[in-house]
Amino acid sequence: MSSAYRLRDVSVRSLRGITVDVPRGGITCVVGPSQAGKSPLLELLAGTLALDSGRLWRAPGLRRVFHHGQAWTHAPRGADRLAAVRRMLAHRPDVLLLDEPTKQIDEPSAVELGTLLAAAETTVVISTHDHPLTRRLGGSALVVADGTAEWQPAATIDYLAIQEATMDVLRDVRLRQGSGC
Repeated sequence: MSSAYRLRDVSVRSLRGITVDVPRGGITCVVGPSQAGKSPLLELLAGTLALDSGRLWRAPGLRRVFHHGQAWTHAPRGADRLAAVRRMLAHRPDVLLLDEPTKQIDEPSAVELGTLLAAAETTVVISTHDHPLTRRLGGSALVVADGTAEWQPAATIDYLAIQEATMDVLRDVRLRQGSGC
């Protein structure tokens, strides 16, 4: 399988020296604790964030559609989110980059969104905290943690450890803001 993206010794924000190929076709789920670098990785792939260092290669002529997590406020309900993703897919992009597409939507809509993405005839890269979605989509996922990124089979990822790390990050943020735990 060819690559849509190749990252070599890439550093950006919290990611340090990652080397990874993102395959063309199929779905790549990017998982990891909050603040680990999932969103910056998608921004980098979308071309909206510059490298601090390293090399990024994109397959020539890639038509990309990127939807940042903060933009989902315009599609807060599950039905709105599904419609938004269908509209994005109607443009027939070579790569669809979605930042937390199932965040704060109901479970049936999240399942339907997963089904929609699995049937998409394009490369899909999503950052997500939706571990059931990652398991349903199967295959391998890119686990981002502690500044690194590595491929792991979706069925073997320690999602509990990711959730615990997220809770630690959130607790640290609250402490820095002076609100305690």
